[in-house]
Amino acid sequence: MRRLLARRLLVAAALLAAAAGCKRKPEASKPAATATTSAAAPLDAAALYAKGKAALENKMLSEAVDNFTKATTAATDPDLRANAWLGLGAAYGELGDHQKAVAAYEQVTVLRSDDPDAWRVLAEGMAAAGKPDKQAAALEHVIALDPDDLAAYLDLAGVDVAIGKADASKDVYVRYEVRRREAIMQLGKAKEPEARAAAAEALGGARDAGTARALVLALTDKDAGVRVACAQALGRIGVDIDPEVRPALNAMLKKEADPKVRTAVDDALATQH
Repeated sequence: MRRLLARRLLVAAALLAAAAGCKRKPEASKPAATATTSAAAPLDAAALYAKGKAALENKMLSEAVDNFTKATTAATDPDLRANAWLGLGAAYGELGDHQKAVAAYEQVTVLRSDDPDAWRVLAEGMAAAGKPDKQAAALEHVIALDPDDLAAYLDLAGVDVAIGKADASKDVYVRYEVRRREAIMQLGKAKEPEARAAAAEALGGARDAGTARALVLALTDKDAGVRVACAQALGRIGVDIDPEVRPALNAMLKKEADPKVRTAVDDALATQH
């Protein structure tokens, strides 16, 4: 999961950098004929980041580390610098150096303190580094920034149990149940389809058969966007978590006309857990 999430964020980061208009700096003018030395050309942070990303994708990890490291110091744009730290953490994680990976991810949270995805990656990095206390702290940040992230509640409850904080774990689970039930109610009763779709997306972080059955019932929603969100959520939970899920999705394929919904259902059925 850590690797997949980091890779997903890297793709999004690259798009952000491109949208920000990161361009190659002009080359330095040629020195006068009498000069004995010349100034080094300025490092192009965007180009370094792109090289690092390509190297990471091709498992050229030492090259990825080198380029991302240079990009972290060359970048003046905070988004690009955060992206470079994120890539550096992913590269170190692939190398198995989890201490350096979390050090890089911590820099991402400094630059993107209000981004729950940054804290999610840090939590996964802390888990890989064997630091459950810090993993729990990062998950608390995720929940504070994204209270509908049901998976974060469950992860935090599990970590609290592992580190001997049974009472804290029970409190987290109570908070989880409150949010889960609110989301189920929103899925069934909200007037706006956007609100129902958001509820379905949130419920994808749950891991129980009851939530899966609620999503199955919502597969009949009149709005295609809600049906897509429900199918995607079931794919995240697992279509074999309850005996009703897989047959309901298969039956849906026989009558569903919307191509986006059909694709979401196919993807859910193909998901392996």
